[in-house]
Amino acid sequence: MRSFNKRGTGTDVLYLVVVLFFIGFFCFVGYFTFNRMNTLLLANSVMNSTQASRDALGSITTTTSKYDYFVLAVFIGFVLAILISSWFIGGNPLFMILYFVVLVGCVVGSMFLSNIWEEVTQKAIWGATITGFPITNHLITYMPVYIAVVGFLGMIAMFGKPYLMGGGDGY
Repeated sequence: MRSFNKRGTGTDVLYLVVVLFFIGFFCFVGYFTFNRMNTLLLANSVMNSTQASRDALGSITTTTSKYDYFVLAVFIGFVLAILISSWFIGGNPLFMILYFVVLVGCVVGSMFLSNIWEEVTQKAIWGATITGFPITNHLITYMPVYIAVVGFLGMIAMFGKPYLMGGGDGY
C-alpha cells in the first residue's frame, strides 16, 4: 500500500483556514468567559477579601489578554510552515492546476468562515469582547485575502523552485 505525503500541498492552506478560525473562535470565547468570571468573582466579597485572591484574579485578566497574540503566533507559524515545506518539497508544474483549484476552494471557504466570524462576534451577548482581539479580528475578517496571498506564495515556492534556482528542466 502506498503512503501519500501530504506536506507541502494545497491542503496545508485548508488546514490554516480551519485551524485559524477555530483557534480564534475558542480564544475569543475563552477571553469572554474568563473575563466575565473574573468580574463576577471580584464582585463577590468572599473572593475579594484578600490581596492574594485579588492578585490571582488579576492574573486571569493578564493571561487572557495574551490570547490575541497566540492567534497571531499560530498564523505566523502556519505561514512559515507552508512556505518552508513548499520550498523543500517542490512539485511537478503539472499539478499547479490542482493546487490552484484547492486554493480557490480554500479562499471561498475562508469567505464563509469570515462571514460567520463577523456575524457571531457582533452579537450583543459578547459585549465589547471584540475590542480585546484587534489582531485576531483583522486576521479572520480579512482571511480570504491572507489565504490567497499565502496560497500563491506557497504555489510559487513549490512549483517555481527549479526556475528560481536556475534550472527549469530538473524534472
